[in-house]
Amino acid sequence: MKIALPVNSGFIEEYFKDSEYFSIYEIDENNNAIEEETIATVRGCGCTPEILEILFNIGVKTVLVNKITAKEIFELNHFGIDVISSFSGEVSDAVNEWKENSRK
Repeated sequence: MKIALPVNSGFIEEYFKDSEYFSIYEIDENNNAIEEETIATVRGCGCTPEILEILFNIGVKTVLVNKITAKEIFELNHFGIDVISSFSGEVSDAVNEWKENSRK
């Protein structure tokens, strides 16, 4: 399973559309983050159809965000990507928090 996080300078971007890039993590069957890649965005355009198609095409199933609009959630859901909000801070901390919560 792959998860994506909108990032700016190593931290979860406060608003989804303002991300500098997306960090992509592949989570293995033991709930370990085994791979990371980044996808650059045009700042202020994080929810363009091109970015959404890229996330979909590389197999992203979930996006962890801080704040996101209903329209952006709808667009991600259209591509079969779930959205979990209220993540903030360093990317690695957010990934660990998600992994911990997904075990429950």
